[in-house]
Amino acid sequence: MKFRTLICILILLVLCSCEHNNTDQNKCVPIPECPGDFGWQPRAKYPIMFSSPCFNPENNDEIAAFEHNYTTGEFYIIKYNLITNEKNYILEGNFWSAPAWGKDDWIIFNINGADVYRIKSDGSQFKRLTFSGNCHRPFWNYDYSKIYFHSSIFYKDTIDGKIRNVQEGIGVIMDIEGNISDTVTYTAKESPDGRYMAFFNTFYRIYDVENDSLIEMDIEIDPNLGGSSTVWINNNTLLWSRSDGIYRTDLITKSTVKLKSGCNSSVLYFCDYSTSKDLILCEKVEYKQIGKSDILESDSYFVTMKSDLSEEKRIEIPR
Repeated sequence: MKFRTLICILILLVLCSCEHNNTDQNKCVPIPECPGDFGWQPRAKYPIMFSSPCFNPENNDEIAAFEHNYTTGEFYIIKYNLITNEKNYILEGNFWSAPAWGKDDWIIFNINGADVYRIKSDGSQFKRLTFSGNCHRPFWNYDYSKIYFHSSIFYKDTIDGKIRNVQEGIGVIMDIEGNISDTVTYTAKESPDGRYMAFFNTFYRIYDVENDSLIEMDIEIDPNLGGSSTVWINNNTLLWSRSDGIYRTDLITKSTVKLKSGCNSSVLYFCDYSTSKDLILCEKVEYKQIGKSDILESDSYFVTMKSDLSEEKRIEIPR
């Protein structure tokens, strides 16, 4: 009897230990201070890495993304089917911005500098749309009828009695043929109805397009952490990630809550949302110090999850 009791106690201790270890394994451990004098030395975990995913808005089984071969230096836009696991190469080049997939199979991006290009997912109808070298980060508006990009106006002004060069940012609206129709004050990811824009760089302000006003959000967190990605779940609900976790903003109540804690060793970038699947797609980057050296290894891959952050799954794209 005593022997059976002892066995039961041992089994319980093992189970508790396993549960404790799993909890420890799932806990995000921040990147430590670099032990070297010259900062971290970055290293990719695999020769081929993936980044910057987005859904095909007309077929959410398909995504576009970057594939970067660190051994050969090759850099591609790829198309990947989440159901069939088929991968196709669309274009090779020196890309400067994430691909953005719109309707009618158009994909837009920066390549070989700050100009906007377009292409179909089969590699056809490749065309340069701008020629100033000053057209950054193109993306689609809420209904994919317009292209937004950020540009700059350069001029001279008198500051403190001295003539100095001034750079002022401006948003530009363009169609798929490269015809510019208008300029706007802000260019940021729009809500599904096009009424709001969420600022990607701070997340402290949301622009109300309809009323031409800024909504100041009461978010009492360190602004030095910066923003990583935004996802509109519906017209009034926004999810956004930073290195300290994932948050949800409700524009009706004008409140923000943290849904999940995180740290700078595991961060989400370039998130997109499928309404039909209720599925968030993100690039996840994990950093790990190698031993006690100054080498910081990164592993970049894609994950999907529901809008309540449940059912997170890793996408295994053939390398």
